[in-house]
Amino acid sequence: MKTSPRLLTFLLATSLSTLSARAAEDFDPETKAALEAARKAAEKAGVKMPDVRKMIEDAEAEDAAEKKADAKGKPEAGKPAAPATKMATQKPEPLKALPDWITPLPDFKPAHGGRRWAEEGVEKGELTGSVPGAPRDVAAAWAKAAKEHFRGVTTNDVMINGALTMSVFATYLKEEQLEHRVELELKPAKAGNTTTVKFNYSIGGEP
Repeated sequence: MKTSPRLLTFLLATSLSTLSARAAEDFDPETKAALEAARKAAEKAGVKMPDVRKMIEDAEAEDAAEKKADAKGKPEAGKPAAPATKMATQKPEPLKALPDWITPLPDFKPAHGGRRWAEEGVEKGELTGSVPGAPRDVAAAWAKAAKEHFRGVTTNDVMINGALTMSVFATYLKEEQLEHRVELELKPAKAGNTTTVKFNYSIGGEP
């Protein structure tokens, strides 16, 4: 009786499943007998017997390549893993209020046009508004309050075209390892005893 292709496929699968990952010349008698039976069945069915030796060599080569790739992806003992890839650049989006981690400025009224974005893993933002009082007084009051939350706070005043421009820098929140940086630019507003304040902040990046 002629062997059906389906039965032949079963015989081949059964014989190949008994193979271990060793060289073809190391086949045990039972495996050799199974291969011989599969070969004869293939001849009767008119099907070409696959090159078992070649199949085993290919399988062993593929297995070795996978192990090598896995080993390459793991850090060596005692060495730290590679740092995570920085997040992708994020396009600017509207910013209507300052983040909660920034020391608040009493009576600060944000204006339109604030924005936040990300560049190479660093989150950034800027928001301009106004607050009652003179620039020097506003800067001093905010710097004093910020020292309760930041490890470094400095204040600078510069005269530009006869106008006072105050700058306050605050870096590193006391409870955070990741750098948080804030810069305030303060200028006298045109109307009354009011100061224009521009907040620039960033999270992450180089110190």
